[in-house]
Amino acid sequence: ELESSLTLAEAVAGEAVAGEAATVEAAKAEARAEAQAQAEQRAAEGREAAQAAAARAGEVEAEARALEGGLMKVRAERDELRDQLVVLQAQLNHTQKMAGLSNDLTSELAEAKLAAAEFHQRLEEVQAEAQGSAAESEAQLRRLRQAMHFEGLEGMQAATHCRQSVQELASIHRAMDACMQRMDALEG
Repeated sequence: ELESSLTLAEAVAGEAVAGEAATVEAAKAEARAEAQAQAEQRAAEGREAAQAAAARAGEVEAEARALEGGLMKVRAERDELRDQLVVLQAQLNHTQKMAGLSNDLTSELAEAKLAAAEFHQRLEEVQAEAQGSAAESEAQLRRLRQAMHFEGLEGMQAATHCRQSVQELASIHRAMDACMQRMDALEG
């Protein structure tokens, strides 16, 4: 009777150990799956952040090119007005010479002087606008370049975060494997 009690106790103990081992295996598998899912999610978030930073850098670069194009257009308009003023000044000089030869050209001289004065005034306005636009465009260009630099840094940080997540996942796998080997050794 004592022997049968011992055999029964051994059987119950064996079943308890087997049940506990199965529970431990299930817990290990669940912990491994959860750690892998978290690491994969962090890696995906890092990739998304890097892609968003790259897209924003492209937009900023396009805006910078557009600003540079606008600045070149303003400078071209200023140069064109300056050329027109030179032509008008030549016409005025010619008219003044003709006025010395004939009093009939007095009204033409007055009109040429008025036109030259108007063009001169317009040129000054355009130059003032061009200087303001150029300064503003250059300031915007500097801001955009700084933004591109910061976007690039964010992309690099996202990539670093992604690499760290992968390293964490590998570290968790190694730790879980070591734990399983120790448990296998204890069970053996």
